[in-house]
Amino acid sequence: MTNLAKLTFCGGAVGSCSAAAAGYHFLNKSTHQETPKSKKTVGDSLRDEKFVLLSYTDGNSSEWSKVLEKYKSSGEESKFSGVNLSAESAKDNDNIAQLKEKCKSIVEGEFEQGIHDKAKKWCVVPQNLRERMTALSVTALDYSNEKDKNTSTDSWKEKIKTYKGDEGLSSSSTWSSASGEDDKVEAIKKDCKSFLEGETRSYDSDFEEKYKKAIAWCA
Repeated sequence: MTNLAKLTFCGGAVGSCSAAAAGYHFLNKSTHQETPKSKKTVGDSLRDEKFVLLSYTDGNSSEWSKVLEKYKSSGEESKFSGVNLSAESAKDNDNIAQLKEKCKSIVEGEFEQGIHDKAKKWCVVPQNLRERMTALSVTALDYSNEKDKNTSTDSWKEKIKTYKGDEGLSSSSTWSSASGEDDKVEAIKKDCKSFLEGETRSYDSDFEEKYKKAIAWCA
């Protein structure tokens, strides 16, 4: 007989019915208790942000080499504690092994903002600005050279009307000094292409700042 059925046969004794009802309520509540949710890891957060974790086995060898090179030249504040790398290039395989071990431990651990921010630099496949935009489903304006077929010409014209003065993408930006609307459009397209596809990567200290500029100017 089910617990609910037992309640229907508790008779006229109010006390026994009340006790049975209380017992059923407790049993029913216990049966339907939610399973505790697992805590979010650093790796979960990075994947949610559309980063791809570097392989800890034999994959991503070229990416690990680039990460290691940048890691060595970066300031201490952005580095992991407990990782002591050799300055000798002959020991880079050992250095990469250390980074892999540290990253594996971190991305599998519980989320902490400071640790996450470092892992975002050193434990994921590096992205340039264009790749970051694509990962986040942000569409860059068309900066192809085919003027008659360019799908973003009107948007480019709005950009050069909106952004004036010293707001260029970089010190090498030339569009503000160009004369005439068509020349300005071609110049800003050229600037965006070199900016989005340039050497800047997600492990660079100024990446977030440059990404904001990329969104403002080139998307």
